Amino acid sequence: MRAREIMNTYLVAMSPGDSLQQVAERMANEQVGIVCICNEGNVPLGVITDRDIVTRACAKGLSLSATPVNAIMSPSPLTCGVDASMDEVQEAMKHRGVGRVLAVDEAGRLTGIISLAEIWHYESPLMAGALSRRVTEREFRVAPTGGHFDSGRGPTEI
Repeated sequence: MRAREIMNTYLVAMSPGDSLQQVAERMANEQVGIVCICNEGNVPLGVITDRDIVTRACAKGLSLSATPVNAIMSPSPLTCGVDASMDEVQEAMKHRGVGRVLAVDEAGRLTGIISLAEIWHYESPLMAGALSRRVTEREFRVAPTGGHFDSGRGPTEI
């Protein structure tokens, strides 16, 4: 199977100078969690996710209306050619530890996106599960409370 057969062509692309507010509004309107940041020629320069906006902007008190997306986007996104094999795509995802790959044409222009969702849809559950585990691994964090998770919210009653 090739990238062109599995990629999702429904994606949102914006410019690096657009504000975080514009990006967040577009995410809400289009119901997406990731926006591709491209130059005038539609060549990907970076990506930004809803999580990036929360952790890199809101948590730091940045102004969403005054901060350009290129200030917090993840630069140099993982890309693949539309004719790349799924083995190549999955290996790249594992190696970089990312859950999304941007598919580009011969000129480097954005044509689609491959996420774990597409892989789960088209691949065997066994392979997709192993890839998902590898890509979504997070460093285990132990709180100084002796290993118990402390959310800082206090006790919760059920």
